[in-house]
Amino acid sequence: MPDISTSSPPTPAPVRALLGQVIRGFGYGFLVSLIAALYVFSFPKVLTSLLGMMDEGVFGAVHQADYAHACPDETELVVEQIPHWGHFYYCERVESDGNRIKHGLWVYWGKFGLKLRQGQFENGKKIGLWYAWKEANRKNYRVDEYRDDKLFLIRQYHFGKRVRVFTVHKGRLLELRRA
Repeated sequence: MPDISTSSPPTPAPVRALLGQVIRGFGYGFLVSLIAALYVFSFPKVLTSLLGMMDEGVFGAVHQADYAHACPDETELVVEQIPHWGHFYYCERVESDGNRIKHGLWVYWGKFGLKLRQGQFENGKKIGLWYAWKEANRKNYRVDEYRDDKLFLIRQYHFGKRVRVFTVHKGRLLELRRA
């Protein structure tokens, strides 16, 4: 008797018979065209769904464990999962009146397990440097500098080299420097 833990289950006879009829009736060209059509029209949706389920089950638990220690005293880690988008991790404290205030680390992980944005809150206001990554290779990114919850400076990097610098003045974005 074969070891069932290592062998793959055989293809059921009705499925084998159906595949045989399709191949005999339509030929291999039709079968290849059908597979190509399924790939083009369905595969991206199926892949996205499968990766989304994997993200929910695997990445969420891993990142939560990573950030559990990152919150300042008297704050707690909050994890928000938004289907088909990803996970937000941030530190939050509850005031005596019940208001919830972001205070400490804030991180957004995309649906495929890539960190896309990271920054800090202090008493509900964005402060310091906020990073935004565009791709998995981390070569193209942006660094936003906040002062007292107001965007002050934006630096754009391409392949690790700073290429553009902007500032915000009276609600308008002004380019300071271009490489």
